[in-house]
Amino acid sequence: MRFVLNLLQLALAAVLLFILLGAAQPFERVPAGTEAYEHLAVIDNAGLLGDMELPAGELSRLEAAVVIQRALNEYGATTLSGAVASVETEAALGWLLGEFADELAQLGTPVNLSQSTGSTYSELEQRVSYLEDEAGDDGYEWEPGETYLDQLYACECEEEEEDGIDVNLYGDFSLQAQANSTSYVASGSESSESSDLSLYWGELGVDATDGTWSGHFSVLFDDVDEDIDAYEYYGRYDHPHSDYFLLAGRTELPFGNNDWYFPTDPIVNELGCVTAKTIGMGWDAPSWGFSAWLYNPEVNVGDEEDKFTDYSFVWDITRREADECQDGWQLTTGYISHVADHDLRIAGDAVSERNGAMNVFGRYDWGGNRYHFLVDWTHTLEEFETVDLDANGDGEGDQPCAINTEFVYEPCPDNLWGVSYQHACEVASCAKDRYGVLYGKRLSELAMLKLAYNHSKYNEFAPDGEDTDDSLVAEINLSF
Repeated sequence: MRFVLNLLQLALAAVLLFILLGAAQPFERVPAGTEAYEHLAVIDNAGLLGDMELPAGELSRLEAAVVIQRALNEYGATTLSGAVASVETEAALGWLLGEFADELAQLGTPVNLSQSTGSTYSELEQRVSYLEDEAGDDGYEWEPGETYLDQLYACECEEEEEDGIDVNLYGDFSLQAQANSTSYVASGSESSESSDLSLYWGELGVDATDGTWSGHFSVLFDDVDEDIDAYEYYGRYDHPHSDYFLLAGRTELPFGNNDWYFPTDPIVNELGCVTAKTIGMGWDAPSWGFSAWLYNPEVNVGDEEDKFTDYSFVWDITRREADECQDGWQLTTGYISHVADHDLRIAGDAVSERNGAMNVFGRYDWGGNRYHFLVDWTHTLEEFETVDLDANGDGEGDQPCAINTEFVYEPCPDNLWGVSYQHACEVASCAKDRYGVLYGKRLSELAMLKLAYNHSKYNEFAPDGEDTDDSLVAEINLSF
């Protein structure tokens, strides 16, 4: 029995020795004139290398893998745009994937034409240069059990981390010019026209980060009151070895705080977004998230004053960032216990009873992140008491809800076109239906121009008997 075991050990050692001696090393040169260069020339002529020039002379196997990685990126973008690669091109790319499978795997590249690629070419090029410098003339000495992938990604950690606090200043300013033409229900009433130029949004803030701890402070420029108010201020802790976080201070709660492209806030955002003093905690993973918030409402219930009496839960069920190689999406739902804190035009500083609300938000990005579709819906769970909210004066409490949908197309990163539809139920001063079209153009790295036209239809919840409204909005957004 011992003889058999010794024989098996010798056989295993022989196999391992054969693998080690026969396996191609990452810095081994691909001999000139071999079939690999013919296939590389095919993908180069097919335009899969973009603006990258195929290096002259012999390539190392790792360099060849980087070239193939770049070709895969271009192939993915070409496929998403609807173009079809030639049979010769796909055959060449398939051969290269098989020949350099080990090197591509160590670079983190899926060896499959149907899968997207991960790292960018510039990152891979830096890693290859780093490894070749480390290898020198004598070659790199690998540690026991170490793989090429370990070293390729280890080079990112070579830079020494700077001590101290990282401070960043940011600003977000939107200057809007609006022209409106409004018609009224009353017979014989003529349409009225108006125009306005204002600072629609102005925020200036600072973020400070020191490892797992961070702080935030921002002020809001109020164009109506010509005042500057403290807007958000909070501290945050992010666990270094997990996605857990803890936040305390004043901030916009994530409930109903979703995305949109049009220059004016959608009705659903006015209904569903609140800024308050809060304590929150949650889990913020790349593909999902969950958070719970205890906050102090600005609209009190009964005699309650300045207390943390209300709460909210937000669940990012699934999410993925889109890029030129993969589609992206987000599906989020949330609950808040006290929707009266939102923009419902409630008279007074208190309500008699709480009324909660639900929010559902979804978006899908596809076509190389050029097409975007968004849906945002918020609905209160019960009717308000008549004394708290009865905008149309029918003697019954209102139960507000709203939905916003947008479809946006970006033919290139500096231009966008979009359409939208909004619907609101029992929301005071807001249109029942609103239709919009949008054009946007980036003027510079800091400035974005947006032009939007909206047509709105009102019902009995219009405060002054409005029937329809047509508005043209021109916005310049400056952000840094």
